[in-house]
Amino acid sequence: MLNVLKGRCISMLHSINDISILLSLSKMTIYRKLKVKELKPYIVIKQGVQYLDDDGLTLLTEMLNNKCETVKDDVNVNVTNDSLNEETAIDIDDYITFLKSEIDFFKSEIQEKNSQIENLNNRLASEQELTKNRQVLELKQPKDIKALEQHFKDLDNSLIEIRERMEDRKNISSRKNIFQKIFKK
Repeated sequence: MLNVLKGRCISMLHSINDISILLSLSKMTIYRKLKVKELKPYIVIKQGVQYLDDDGLTLLTEMLNNKCETVKDDVNVNVTNDSLNEETAIDIDDYITFLKSEIDFFKSEIQEKNSQIENLNNRLASEQELTKNRQVLELKQPKDIKALEQHFKDLDNSLIEIRERMEDRKNISSRKNIFQKIFKK
């Protein structure tokens, strides 16, 4: 399917996600490569999303392949040139020492990160325990409120019964007074 955009024919647009999957690279690497001025004409922005057309994808692939080949050639040249020198052994020993120090550094960094992760896990467990306790208290609180409500209802009923008894006594005493008045006369 051909799309016409800004006077150019574009056979297909590729999203950054598609390109990263296709080339087995991270999205950040793709975004960094898109900043190269050679690729700018091939970038299309639709609804705020960057796409790369087929020509741009081809150019990006070639750029990545050329870079890989350049690095391989540099390594091969360095190895062949170094193998001719006596200093190679010293350089290799220095390089090995450097690599070992880097490995030690990364091990210490990993240990530090592991201790930080363990600390965060402990704090998370504490927070979860606090949350659990708070929820238990919140669940108990309505029961206590219900118990108080029931107590007040019982108290109200008791007061109503007492009031009714008082009214009954009053009515009985008022009857006695009437009979007393009648029989006294």
